[in-house]
Amino acid sequence: MGCDIHAYIEYCDLNSKNQNWNFSCSVEFGRDYTLFGLIADVRTFPGTSIVSPRGYPSPSSSEHIGSKDFPTSYIVQKEYDYWLNDRGKRECHSETWLHLNELVKIRHEYIKEQLHLNEVTDVEIWKKLVDSIGSNYEYERVFSFSDYENVGLSVAISVMRCIESSFPGYKTRLVCWFDS
Repeated sequence: MGCDIHAYIEYCDLNSKNQNWNFSCSVEFGRDYTLFGLIADVRTFPGTSIVSPRGYPSPSSSEHIGSKDFPTSYIVQKEYDYWLNDRGKRECHSETWLHLNELVKIRHEYIKEQLHLNEVTDVEIWKKLVDSIGSNYEYERVFSFSDYENVGLSVAISVMRCIESSFPGYKTRLVCWFDS
């Protein structure tokens, strides 16, 4: 039995009075178990994730932003509710949410893992990856790791970065869960 991720980007205007989360888009990552492990310890050894899975966003979470009545956007909530069975039990697992800076860390770890799996020994490629960590993302315009990337992850980061840089005071997050 396979496992799929259901992922959605949301944004919130921190300057707004109500600070509700709004739906931006869904993201398709494909069935990539290396990435699933880095996101939420799914289909891998425990402790592999960059950030421990936080569960589905709730108003009581310590990093909660937004309305107490609507911890996620309407669309994401509807998608999540789809996974309730007739007995009121969720048929999904490993719910979590991640901010842009966390997805960037996941991307670096993912690329390193792909370079290892593909036995890449080119010192220049490894040097560019190491040099890119902690930079202001300038390397992405100059050098691409496209042969070793998950396209969905790159798209998610680009969308979130575009929202946050285009609208001062906006915060983004990726909300996701898995089925089996």
